[in-house]
Parts: sequence; structure tokens; C-alpha cells
Amino acid sequence: MAHTIPHYIKKNANSFPKDIAIREKKFGIWKTKDWKQCLEEIQNITLGLYSKGVIGKNTVAILGNNTPRWTLAEIAVQSLGSIPLGVYSDALESEITYLIDYSKCRVIFVEDEEQADKVMSLPGSSSKIDLIIFDEPKGMNKYNDKRLISYKSLLCLGMEFNKKNPDLFDDLLEKINEEDTCIFCPTSGTTANPKLAMISHRAILNHAKSYLSADPKDSSDEYVSVLPMPWIMEQTYAVAKWCISRMTVNFV
Repeated sequence: MAHTIPHYIKKNANSFPKDIAIREKKFGIWKTKDWKQCLEEIQNITLGLYSKGVIGKNTVAILGNNTPRWTLAEIAVQSLGSIPLGVYSDALESEITYLIDYSKCRVIFVEDEEQADKVMSLPGSSSKIDLIIFDEPKGMNKYNDKRLISYKSLLCLGMEFNKKNPDLFDDLLEKINEEDTCIFCPTSGTTANPKLAMISHRAILNHAKSYLSADPKDSSDEYVSVLPMPWIMEQTYAVAKWCISRMTVNFV
């Protein structure tokens, strides 16, 4: 029975492996991933992180714009039993510093060179952040920082780790449950430092089910991801409603 977001993804991959789950437009061309491909990528991210020492209850930040990599990385972090922390792409360095310190986050996904610059220029960055995973490789070859690893390299690590530990991913999924916190959602921080709302799998999935009872969606429906990913409403639509209803989420 599916009772967390990763369990829903696994269920969809087993029951509807070839159905389109995510679509992304890059350079004018739509690229798709089916549910089986999504699960495989989540598994590789999960095991890649595990091989880098991200084990147990950790906070893993994700900084950048809306992409399939954000969603899949988020679910991979959940699969580890850790908690993803969404950070707005336009967050100032002072805001990022506060969130990292407050959440005790030591691992962060970034979208590109601009976001990597933000993280590496934070006060005390080298002592606060152990691992930085970057998505877009353009401009990154100028750095000589051992904390940096590309998203593609992390996937390769996960693939190799899975060959030696073929049952580990399923074992990790067995350990997570609906009461676990599935994401930290930061408030806007307009009047003070942002607070972190602790959202459980049960809470967000039940919320999405309530939405779907009033406004049903299924695999024939399309959704365009336009709201900021750290915001609870985008989490409801592009993650929770997506995995329950199997509507296709489009990233433009």
C-alpha cells in the first residue's frame, strides 16, 4: 500500500511503467520521462547520496528553479529518510545562510553556476556545507572545490552502488512512513526570518486527496509547474497530486 510519496512513485512505476510522468521543454524540444524512468532516477540519486555518506535523518537543501531534477531529487531525499528543504531561487545569501544554519543542512542541490556561487561565497561555507550537487555544468569547470559533484556524476555513483547493493533502495523505503516529515517549506520571511513548516507525508497526501475529490484529475490531465517549488501549493500540485492522480507535470 502506498503511504508516502516515494511509495506512490514505486507503485506507479510498477503499475504504469510506460505512462508519461514528467515532461520538460529544453531548447524548444519536449523531453519526457515515464514512471519507470522517474523511479530509476530517484533510486540512483538516493544511492548516490548514500554512497557519499548522506545516511539517516539529514536536511538536504534544493536551490534553483522548477525542473524535473528538483522533484526527483526531493523524492530521493525522502527515500533516504532525510528531509528536503526547498530554497527559493532568488533567495539572498543572508537568507540562505539563515536557512542552512537553522536547519543544520550540510548537503545542497543547486541548479547552475549562479546558485553554486551563492553557496560557496556564504560566510563559513567550507565548514557548513559538505556536498554541493550542481545540475547545469556550464561554467563549473573553473572551480576546484572537492565538495562539488555534478548531478550526472551522482547518478553514475548511484548506479554503481546499486550493482553492489541491489536491495538497499527497497530496504530504505521500508523504513519510511506516513508520519515522517516529507519536506520543510519556508515561509516568505517578509517580516522576519522565515519559519520552516514541517509537512508530513500523511498531511500533504491527505490534502491532495481532498483537492482531487473536489476537482478530479487522472493520467489524461496536464499540469504546468509555474509556482515556486518551495511553496506548499506547488508541493501539493506538482508532487502530491501528481503522484496520486498520475497527471503529467510539465516544466517549461
